[in-house]
Amino acid sequence: MLQFDKKASSTIFGYLGFNNYGDELLATTLIDKYGLEDYKYLSKKDSVFAHLKLLFITKQVFAIGGLFQDQTSYFSLFYYCFLLRLFQVFGKQVFLIRVGVGPIESEASRYTLFTCLRNIPNITVRDKYSKELLASINIESTLEKDLAWLNDGLVTKAKANAKTLICVRNINDWLLVKERFEFDNFDLLLMQKEFDLAQKIRSETGFGVDVIDPFAYALDDLLFTISAYDKLISSRYHAAILGFLAKVDVKILEISPKLSSVFNTIAEA
Repeated sequence: MLQFDKKASSTIFGYLGFNNYGDELLATTLIDKYGLEDYKYLSKKDSVFAHLKLLFITKQVFAIGGLFQDQTSYFSLFYYCFLLRLFQVFGKQVFLIRVGVGPIESEASRYTLFTCLRNIPNITVRDKYSKELLASINIESTLEKDLAWLNDGLVTKAKANAKTLICVRNINDWLLVKERFEFDNFDLLLMQKEFDLAQKIRSETGFGVDVIDPFAYALDDLLFTISAYDKLISSRYHAAILGFLAKVDVKILEISPKLSSVFNTIAEA
């Protein structure tokens, strides 16, 4: 069991401040479910001064989301690991809360990750893939479901609209969705502010395609809105979880171990 002070000065560290609904949802869920009272956010978007300030004033750090991967770039992994290691050097408590790990594609990344995590106790991960990857570099972890699952599911469904809801990350995902799934009328769910992508997809259709911006809703209202759809086809991790919470038929575009792992956690949710 995690031992931390709810009242202590805390830093929530993740892919925050970039209009990514999934990671913002994780941060608010962490605050709510763990009862944090004194907290600030930290992301790569912040200035060097903001980093240094939190390095001195914070007492405990909570890392969330899928930070630990080098598929984006080795620099991204190095940044997160270096900063967490720096917090440790300055005597701060560091907690990895139900994080996603991987893919890790290079030996340099594996060594960087091991160096960062070897002195952090009570690491929790959100899927078996992450747990097995950490075990391969001799890091112990405990498997717990993603933070998003801690939110209550839908109670009352909306009236069915006989449409499909689609959430993709980029145009390549959209092409794969069209190739692998059958659907007619559809709307789009944007987990990030991909309005240019939405416009490209809408231009292909001969009917009206509505765009759902989750930032415009309270979570309960968002789940209610999603519940009207016959199914949700998703290439984004937290969009799939939202679909399950909204009690719709979820189809996942399995293009990464992270996405493939979603189904493995349904029984625990």
